[in-house]
Amino acid sequence: MSGASCSNTISLRDYFLKHFSPNMPQGGNPSTQGPRTRRTASLGEVSMCTEFCYLLREIWSADSSAGAISPDAFFTTLCKAVPIFRGYQQQDSQEFLRFLLDRMHTELSTKNSNESTVIWRLFRGILWNKVTCLECGNVSDKEDPFLDLSLDIPEKFVQRKNKVEQLVHPCTVYDCLEMFTEVEELADTERYECERCKAKQRCTKKFTIKKLPDILCLHLKRFRWSRMSRSKIDTYVAFPIEGLDMSKYSVDDKRNNIYDLFAAVVHHGSGPGSGHYTSYAWNPTASQWFNLNDAKVTTSNGDAIAQEIVYMLFYKRRRIRATARQVELLSLTTPVSTPSSSVASSPVSSPESPSVSVSGLTPPLSGEGGEGGEGDEGDTSEPREIERAKRGRNDITATTPNHTDEDEEAAEGSSGSGIGERSMESVRGIVKRGRGRGRGRGRPRTKL
Repeated sequence: MSGASCSNTISLRDYFLKHFSPNMPQGGNPSTQGPRTRRTASLGEVSMCTEFCYLLREIWSADSSAGAISPDAFFTTLCKAVPIFRGYQQQDSQEFLRFLLDRMHTELSTKNSNESTVIWRLFRGILWNKVTCLECGNVSDKEDPFLDLSLDIPEKFVQRKNKVEQLVHPCTVYDCLEMFTEVEELADTERYECERCKAKQRCTKKFTIKKLPDILCLHLKRFRWSRMSRSKIDTYVAFPIEGLDMSKYSVDDKRNNIYDLFAAVVHHGSGPGSGHYTSYAWNPTASQWFNLNDAKVTTSNGDAIAQEIVYMLFYKRRRIRATARQVELLSLTTPVSTPSSSVASSPVSSPESPSVSVSGLTPPLSGEGGEGGEGDEGDTSEPREIERAKRGRNDITATTPNHTDEDEEAAEGSSGSGIGERSMESVRGIVKRGRGRGRGRGRPRTKL
């Protein structure tokens, strides 16, 4: 179901449908060539990007008469590229996502001889790992790239057995982020060798997010492994549908750090080796949430999603617009000859416009605070605002100038390509391989 979430990542989808060119006959397309099969994929070279592109073209094709789509060719290529996914056993959705993104990044970087691929531009963030020696105080730090953040659920919430207490005072995704970024003393088996002491000493570790990605994937660690057993953590974790504020956990204050949910993955079952994955996806064209359950696609809503015990959350960075104060500062730094044209070209939100709801969830207060949201004039000094205004309107009107706003672009549609011309009701669900039909009978199947 991580694959379904990727197919609903609008920027990634549009790249493969509009800009990526797989090796196929001139003018060919899936509707004229027929569906991709395991044999079709096995006869060609192993290319996850090519098969992902073919699969997206089938899913988002304007012709919906074929019904559900079988990703046989995509799955065959995946098994050739990553052998651990062979067979029909239950596989982890987050592991699949990491392998898929890493493999596609490798293929694209080899093809373009450039590290800056669409995968890294959208999903790649940077963690700042700070280690402090408790003997001499020496501090060493390094940068670690990430494609998703794996968050532990605090033990104090896991130990709760009262379901009412879990609902009244639930664990939130902010509690998980607090635990991820707090100072932690490493165990004896994990000690670092201090450069100054020249020996392994007691030390602490702290993660800080140096750079947030445009697409933020949060993975909640719900599975535990021990020598004797494997178990699942069913603790409910509350999360915002709109307005996830990451400002407190990032040192990057030059960009907007507010995110909105566009997809979620839910695991149904008692453990990591069994069960079933479903997902939710937001379709901006239809302005509707959809629940994807194999070949069955039904409409849903934010309230239903907020009640789920989610496994993975997919957020996209919100595009902000200029406030009245920022427009005023911009006009002060604009040449007198063309003040009206410069201001008019910048999209302006009304001062009376209500702020977007955060679905009742706000991050814990920080002593230092973070970059305020839209309209928080008190959080930014005037000289700093003027400096930003001098750098141009792009710094005010959009935090991600290299990428267009996903919801607006999808709503506008794309004539000629078939993108945006149909709602998710006509988007065929990705059906799993045909073997072992029915839950609980036969060997578990791989869930994509």
